[in-house]
This record gives sequence, structure tokens and C-alpha cells, in this order.
Amino acid sequence: MKKLVLITVCLFSILSMYGREYKNIIFMVADGTSTAGLTLTRWYNYYLDSTRTQLALDPYFCGMVKTHSSNAPIGDSAPTMMQYMTGFLSQTGFLGMCPPPDPNDLLYIDPRSAYRPRMTVMEAARIFKNKAIGLAFTCEFPHATPANTTAHWHKRSEYAVIADQMVHNQIDVVFGGGASLLSTENQKFLAEQNYTVCLNDLTKFRQLQTPSCWALFGKTALPNELDRDTLKYPSLAEMTRKAIELLNQHKEGFILMVEGSKIDWAAHRNDAIGMISEIQSFDAAVQEAIRFAQADGNTLVVVVSDHGNSGISIGNSLGDNFYDKLSLYDLMEPLAHARMTAEGLANYLIPLSKDSIPAMLKREWGMEISIPEINLIEYARQNYRKNPNGKNKDFYIDQIANVMKQRSYIGFTTRGHTGETVFLAIYSPDGQHPQGLITAPQLNAYLCEASGIHDKLNQLNEEYYCPVADLFREKSYKIETIEKAGKFYLVIRNKQHQIRLKAYNNQVEQGKDKMYYTQTPAIYVDKTGKWYVSREIKQFFE
Repeated sequence: MKKLVLITVCLFSILSMYGREYKNIIFMVADGTSTAGLTLTRWYNYYLDSTRTQLALDPYFCGMVKTHSSNAPIGDSAPTMMQYMTGFLSQTGFLGMCPPPDPNDLLYIDPRSAYRPRMTVMEAARIFKNKAIGLAFTCEFPHATPANTTAHWHKRSEYAVIADQMVHNQIDVVFGGGASLLSTENQKFLAEQNYTVCLNDLTKFRQLQTPSCWALFGKTALPNELDRDTLKYPSLAEMTRKAIELLNQHKEGFILMVEGSKIDWAAHRNDAIGMISEIQSFDAAVQEAIRFAQADGNTLVVVVSDHGNSGISIGNSLGDNFYDKLSLYDLMEPLAHARMTAEGLANYLIPLSKDSIPAMLKREWGMEISIPEINLIEYARQNYRKNPNGKNKDFYIDQIANVMKQRSYIGFTTRGHTGETVFLAIYSPDGQHPQGLITAPQLNAYLCEASGIHDKLNQLNEEYYCPVADLFREKSYKIETIEKAGKFYLVIRNKQHQIRLKAYNNQVEQGKDKMYYTQTPAIYVDKTGKWYVSREIKQFFE
């Protein structure tokens, strides 16, 4: 333990030389984006317009980040984002919560910390520095990256548990996808807390004037940028601009997390035009952030990826014998006529006849397709129509994406994540920031330093995610877990007082009529039967 403390102190001492505390931080994550994806987007932009030689983030590249899971070199979004937010490495599926030890661990994992929540830099900035916090993203709100800012759970797919925590963790601004995932109960709670909630209402979103608002669009994720109906859905750049406008009203400053969520999704599809258009969308959001930061003078912008995906390359086996003779036209022309992503085209084709498939590919992608390709797409489409589950949809979209793959010199090695180091770009007003190759926990330490939390993240974790058994050690207290209709409640009583807490909720009931609110939600971990609560609840017994 002494060695760990010494390493932590040294880490913060080193990082303190990188500059001062900033009033505002905009932390931007290009999910699943490799440097090859950025390079492809630059060439594509240049091919369409020779004046577009740079991405908005290009002047601010300063290094690379080593990301991975605690037990695997190839990371997933949940554990890699957890590193950025908490400084702790974790396993696939875990959000803001320590994993149990694994035989393949790449570093020591303390078994005593298994399934214990870890406070995030955004929670800490809200509590310790009184900063406003906000999120803007294009996936559904309980998805891994946005969820990792304010939720703590061991299974990223359990959206109901995650959504409850996010709703009860006092996020000032939430913009993104997932309107169907905000339950009626959570909508009611937000309204009671004086939040403005708008679901699938672009006009209302654009009219928002003050912080404390949730604006969600789409049943789950937002449409891909290339497929987006601009009359129904905002772009990531617009959500970023609006979030900054609202959060900037807070006199103590803010932290905003922005995610280009669907770059990763297009990479999983091996959809080159999908990746390009999503990177373009993310880069437009970066431009909004940089523009604000330059005008403000007290805002730090950190832009990073979390992991690679798809092994995308400019050049593939089709050009093995003449790769150095391929012109820009050869490389970009097969992509240049695409007006939809593979997913958008698949959705458009669902209700149409088989005979429509060749004409639609020609119209939307500028490509002639063969009879075997038509038959394979039709086979996949019919399977999906009969049983529209995720696996059938993936197979259906993949068959359409394959049409472009087989006609271009853009290569893919996998439909999964890849284990390379990822890019780091930083705009800081004083020009002092990390450079070279750093680790994800080191980036977390830099965010803590820049937001004024410094080395207090562990201390705040002990304060706001304390094991209830440690907080109420005296024999005079009775602690009871009650399950009712699938919900978990914690009841604590002594001879004088009794309080009740609901899992994943920040409300404290004292008696029949008194309701109080804690800084963080109470976490009940079903794997261990343990509760983690804010120490402030002890005051109800004093």
C-alpha cells in the first residue's frame, strides 16, 4: 500500500508541471477511432475539396495513449473509458466499478476492491469544485462511454440500473440518443428536480435557455450522420455547441464529455463511408469546442480515442502488386458517391422488393452489383424481416457493407476492436500539457489536476461510495436489505431513527413525509450483497 501511495504522489507531482487548473474542461472521445481512420477522412475531404487539407483537431496532436483492459491487451469501451474517468483499469462490461481478479490480469488487481464503485472525475468535479457537468453523444445515454461518467455497474448491458444512476447523479445537461430508455418514473423525477425534459423534439431542444435539461432523440441511438434527417435530429456539433452555451452559465465552470459514439459502430460494420462521415461529424464538434476555448481563454479541450476498431487501412490485398501506383482517384472514387451508410441503406431497403436492390445500390452508392450479391442481400434481408434480432440485422447490414469493401482499396482485418495505442490531442491556453506516450490512468490524473481535484479522487471515493458496513459499525444499528417487486431497498435503523434508501437512487426517506437527497446514488451490488453509500447519510442519526 505504501508503494502504491508513493507512485500516486509521484504521478501527480509530475503532472502538476503540465499547467494550471482550468475553469472549464471539454473531454472528447472518438470511440473506436484509429489514426488510419483519421488519415482516410483527411484524404476523402481533400478528394472532394482540395482546400480541406486538415481536420479541426490536427493542430493539437501531442501524443498517444496506451489503453487496454485489466486482463487483455485489446480494450473495450467500458473498461477503457473507466480508465479515463477513474484512473483504474477494468474488465469488459464494467462501468465505474472495480473488477475481480482474473487469471489473465496484466497487473495486480486487489481482490478486496472487487465490485466496488469508483468515483469519476466528473462526479468529483461536481462535488468538490461545484462545477456543472454535461454529456453530448450519439449513442443511447446508458451506453458504455456516457454511462462511465456517472454510473457504476458490472454489466454494461443492464440499461435500467445504469439509467437510474445517471438520472439520480445530478448531471446538468444530457444530449443524445435513447428517448425510449428514459422511464416514466425517471422523467417524473427529473421534472420534480426542475429539469426540462424534451424527447424527440428538435424545436424544444433549440429553445433551451438554462442548464438542468435532458434532450434525447431516437428510440435508442441517433441515426448515423450521413443518414440523419436534419429536420428531426441535431448533429453532434449542434449538441456540443448547445451544451457549452448552457453549461457556460455556471459561474464555477463546467466539465463536458462529448462522444463521437458511432464511429465505432461503423467500424464494426467495416463501413468505410460510415466511419468517414462519423469522423467528420465528430471533428465538427471538436471545431465547436476549440472555437469556444480560444475565445474563452480558460478552457481545456482534450480529444482522444478509447481503442482501435476494424484494423482499417488505406490499401488492401486487391492492390498487393501495385499499391504504390494507386492514385487518389483509385482510392477515393468508390467512396465518393455514397449518400448513405450501409446501415442507412439497409433500413431503407427493408420494405422494398428484391427488384429494387440493384437500383438502390446504383442510386445511393453509384455501384453496379452482381446477381449473387443481390441474392445474398435478399437472403439476409428476409431473415431479418422474419426475425429482427440483433444478429440477423448485423448479418444483413454486413452484406451491404461487403459490396463496397469488394470494390475499394480500403482494407479491414476484423469486425472487432484492435489493440493499438490511440491518439491524443489537447488544446490548452498556456500550451502546457502531456506529450509523448502516456497511459490512460496518467490522462485521468491530468484531468484531475486540470479540474482542481488533484489527488483527492480516492478520498472522495471513500466519502461518497463508502461501504455501508463500515459506516454503521456500531451494534446499535440494524441494517436490512429488502427486495420488493424487483427493486432493492436499504433500511437502516437504531432506537431513535430509521431511514430508507432505494438502490441506484439518491433519495433518502426519513419517516413517511421527509425526503432528502444525497450527492451520489446508493449502489447495491447484487454480486456481493454489499451497499455503497454517501457518508452524509450518517447525519440522519445525529
